[in-house]
Formats: sequence, structure tokens, C-alpha cells
Amino acid sequence: MSRPGFRLAIVGQTGITNVGGSLERAAQAMGIEHRFFDMAEASQAPRWLRALSWRLRDRRPPRMAHFAGMVVSALRREPVDVMVATGMPPLGREALRALRSTGARLANFSTDDPWNPSVRARWFLEALPEWDHVFTPRAANLEDFRSAGCRAVHPMAFGYDEGLLTERAPTSLPARRWSVLFVGGGDEDRRDFFADFRTRVPDPLLVGSYWDRWRETRDLAIGGRAPAEVVWLTRRAPVCLILVRRANRDGHVMRSFEAAAAGGCLVVEDTADHRAIFGEDGESVRYFGSPDDAARICRELIDDVDERRRLASAVQTRIEGGRHTYQDRLREMIRQVTATDVMA
Repeated sequence: MSRPGFRLAIVGQTGITNVGGSLERAAQAMGIEHRFFDMAEASQAPRWLRALSWRLRDRRPPRMAHFAGMVVSALRREPVDVMVATGMPPLGREALRALRSTGARLANFSTDDPWNPSVRARWFLEALPEWDHVFTPRAANLEDFRSAGCRAVHPMAFGYDEGLLTERAPTSLPARRWSVLFVGGGDEDRRDFFADFRTRVPDPLLVGSYWDRWRETRDLAIGGRAPAEVVWLTRRAPVCLILVRRANRDGHVMRSFEAAAAGGCLVVEDTADHRAIFGEDGESVRYFGSPDDAARICRELIDDVDERRRLASAVQTRIEGGRHTYQDRLREMIRQVTATDVMA
């Protein structure tokens, strides 16, 4: 996969549910010599200063210049062959040029849509041509990146982190019964979905942030939970519902792989990505196109234990056998980045 003496740098966030942390664990498991730069350091400042910088400085983290300078200095002292960064790392155009001058090949795994109005930042878009390779999990971004001048753009799906498949029972659960589990943030379009869905399937359980903002979903939510608790919930929920993020133009989400690898019975929003990952309807998952459609399918599966078990087994086997771990993703990124000499 990588030649002897190969050296890697990873720029990301260390939280156990972040792709950057998963890539670091993948590098460790693969025995790759690497350095990790936690881009959360660029945001270490009082809350008021972070908010001011976000609003008045084109969504720059307040310590972006300091962080970029630290990364450049470190990789000048100890050069690496490849640097992989996730999301929108706080590295502007000049910092990327300096990093390329060290001989490192620069790759960005675009975990969020940088054209999403809620995160769009001119400084990041202006720096895009400095990346040697961009990997994106959303088809909607492929032409966006090419039009922005990126040298090489590759589709790459999310994956799952094998190290996060251990389970632990939650310390508290709602007293009410629940039969449908959803894990993810409380986006506005998801609020509208569950406001309708809950009238057809009583008491879905929502795990994640921001659901308490909405009157329609506040009583269904239990907040964010540790990955081991989410695995426990996934394996015991009769049905796990998977919705994409419309504001992010997603065709699939991280949960698509994580819930499947954990052994959940999945009812999945019908997209081209999900069809490519899971096959036809009923092969390993069931697909829905509306809250009413989702509710009907969930009710059918809640009443059919044998079919739930068949689907859970089929999707787990499909994902575990399909090279979808973050070790697989890191291996492929390194292969693509080192396979060709991209012209400056």
C-alpha cells in the first residue's frame, strides 16, 4: 500500500465520531508512520471571539493563522509524503502553497458540502486549486470541485470505524416504548419529516443534537450519546431509519455505513448512492421516499421479526464484506495520491 519509510500527516478533529479521528486510528492499525494535527486548536478562543470571527471574518476560526503556521513549520522540519485533511481545514491558500513546497502531496476528504450556505467560506473556496486531490462522498460536488480548479477529484463514500463497534448500555433511556431509532442532527427538514412521521408511527427515538430546538421533536429526543451506546441502541431497535442531509446535498451519510456494520435493520431514504451501496429494495434494506412511505414500511417490519433479522444479517454481511472501513478509505486515498504525479 505504501512504500517503506512512507510518512503521513492527518489534519482533522480527534473526536471519536469524527472522520479525522477514524483516519488516525486507521493509520495506527495499518502501521503507517504519521502525525496528527487537531484542527480544533484553530478555534480555541472565548466563545464571543469565535462567534465574531465566524460572522465578520468569513467564517475563519480565530486562531487559523497560528494553526496554519504551526502545521507548515512542523512539516518543514519533518516532511511527509502525503497530507490528508478532512472537512474544511483551517489552511488557507498561502499555507497550502507552503506545504506543497515541502514535497508533500495534499489531499482533502470533503466530509461536508463547502457550498452549503451554512458553512460556505470564500477563503476555503479560493484555496481549493492548491489541493492536489479532493475526495468527496457526494456526487453533487464532483463538478463543483472541478469548476473550482481542483487538480484531481475522486468520488469516495463514507465508511465505518471498526474500533467503534463495541457496545455499552445507555445510563438512561426513556420510560416509553420505542420501535424506530434515528441517529443524527436535528436539521429543519428532518424536523418536518418527524413531525409527520410521528403521527403514523408513535414514539420514534431521536439521538443527536439540536432536536430540543423544535417543539415537534423535543419529547422524542434523548440528546447525543457515546458511540458504544449508539451501537447498543442500534442492535436493539426493531428498525433504524436513515435520512440524508438535504442542505448538504448528500446521497448517503456516515450513519448509512455505521448502522449497517453494527447490525441494524435499516429503512433507508431512497437515493442513487444508497442503491449503489445496498442493492435493490428488499435485498439488504428497505427504501422509502416520504414520511408516509417510511411509516408504512416501518410498521410492516415492526410486525415481522423474521424479516427484520434477515435484513439486518444481509446488510451487515454486505457492508463488512465490501471494503468499507476507514482503513480501506485511507488505503485508497494514499494509492490515488501516490499513483500519479499531478502537474502543478
